[in-house]
Order: sequence, then C-alpha cells, then structure tokens
Amino acid sequence: MKQLPIEAQPAAEDLDLLYMREQLFSRQWRPFISSLMTELFSNFEVEEACGFLRQIGGGVAVETPLPKLGNLEELEAGANAALAEMSWGYVQLGLVGAEIEIVHRAHPEFGPAHPARQAWRTGFSAILEGLYTTWLQMQGGRHDMRARAQAEPADPSAVVLRFGL
Repeated sequence: MKQLPIEAQPAAEDLDLLYMREQLFSRQWRPFISSLMTELFSNFEVEEACGFLRQIGGGVAVETPLPKLGNLEELEAGANAALAEMSWGYVQLGLVGAEIEIVHRAHPEFGPAHPARQAWRTGFSAILEGLYTTWLQMQGGRHDMRARAQAEPADPSAVVLRFGL
C-alpha cells in the first residue's frame, strides 16, 4: 500500500477523534445503517432521499422534544442534553446575521474506507436538517424557516447548518 507523505497524513488527534466517532455506531446497527443509506441513495434521487431523511429527523425531534427554553444558550444546553442521550455528538449555536448557525460535532461516523461513508454523511446531514428545523419551530421559530446544511463547511468533521429563510 502506498503511504501518504508525512505532511498529508492525519494528525494523531484527528485519527483518535475519528476512531471515537466510529465507536458511536453500535455494532448491531452498522450493517443496517450502511445498507439503508446505500440503498436510499442508489434507488432515489438525492433530493428525494434527503427529503425522506429530513422527515425522519423531524420525527426524532418530536420523539425527543426540548422543554421551552428562553435564549440561545439554554437552547444549546437543552439540545446537547438530548443529543447526549442519543450519543449523537454535541452542538454549538450562534447568531450569524438573522440566522442561527448550528455547528454539530462528534456525531457517529463511518471510517474513511467504508463504502457507505459519503451516503451516511449526506443522509445524516438531512436527518439533522429535520431535527433542528423541528426543534427550532417547536421553540417558536417560524414555520417557513428551515435548517439547511452548508455544502462545504470549513471543518469537514462538523455538520454546519443555518436556520433561517
């Protein structure tokens, strides 16, 4: 196997983080999730598959409702408590103009060589769109506002979304 030059190899901390994120998938669910995502994106257009997964994310939000929270800091803490219960990582919230920026980190991940990795990343981003849209609308957000994943986040290990018009 050809080795990457030293400067192109991931740092040990990055490899450690990836290892830990991979462990968030319980072993009994890995083959199912891998097959589900692969089949969804093989048999449907990307937008159709993502639309379905957004609905799933919205359903997860309904199943894990947040209490009414008064400000962005409380919302972040409430979301992080719910995410911790599911072992789905954590979120950082902030305001960017008129939008809420949602930076979701440490979520479950397939390793770099896994054949379903890209389908999972696309699919999980759509699930998070549905989750955060529903949670924020349940907090009083406008029903015409949506959380949308940003195409190329600066940090590829995070899913970055914006909630707004």
